[in-house]
Amino acid sequence: MSTFSLKGKRVLLNKPQINDLGLELSPETKEQLMQEEMKKYTELEIFAVGDEVTDFKAGDLVYVSPAVLAYAEILPIDGDDRIMIRDMDISLI
Repeated sequence: MSTFSLKGKRVLLNKPQINDLGLELSPETKEQLMQEEMKKYTELEIFAVGDEVTDFKAGDLVYVSPAVLAYAEILPIDGDDRIMIRDMDISLI
């Protein structure tokens, strides 16, 4: 497990996994498929919170607008992709 310190009012979410269909997809097609899949998610799990976040904690299930998710930064942490957003982008706990 890596050691990192998330700063500010940022939140890392676990990125939803796409079911492997056993097909070879181009990176562009894979990203487009992920964008479509992310629209279906109403509960995303918080992986980590920044040092200035007080309203949420790791493990909380939250709702984030698909519009926010479409432009969120994706970071590889601990062998999995994580989605970084601002805490104010979370609509529901």
